[in-house]
Amino acid sequence: MQHFLIICKLLYCALVRSHLEYTSVVWNSDQKYLIDKIEAIQNNFLAWLKWKFKSTFECTSVSEMRTMLGILNLKDRRLLSDVMFFSDALTGKQGFTNTINIKVPLYLSREIELFNSVYHCSSPEQRCAKSVNKLSQFIDIFSDDFKTLKNKIIKYVLDL
Repeated sequence: MQHFLIICKLLYCALVRSHLEYTSVVWNSDQKYLIDKIEAIQNNFLAWLKWKFKSTFECTSVSEMRTMLGILNLKDRRLLSDVMFFSDALTGKQGFTNTINIKVPLYLSREIELFNSVYHCSSPEQRCAKSVNKLSQFIDIFSDDFKTLKNKIIKYVLDL
């Protein structure tokens, strides 16, 4: 039964969530009703799993199942993808490096915003910069490799 559960999760992530998250850095919306619509798709999958394995998950809520299966909610997945995209941009793997302004502080501090974008406040670049600034006390975008950075972000969102 555990094997079937893992297969269901893999199929959901590969066939459903991959379509929902394709180019999410570009079209990521802050509008609550759109976020709720996308999150409802994942919650429906988790509710189906709960129904399918009702003997195993009798009193488990959808959020507990999400945690148990290691599936992040939409807000946390978007934060992760924004920061990873921004990290790629800083290393030249993405093509908008010339739109990022880096502020060099006069003193050592993690309290200031290091990044800013020349684009409008709702642009993907600005949102990604804000995400990195939000996590700047927990991650080091300049020295952490991709895997370490991703693990630190996941640890941060799971500890919230």
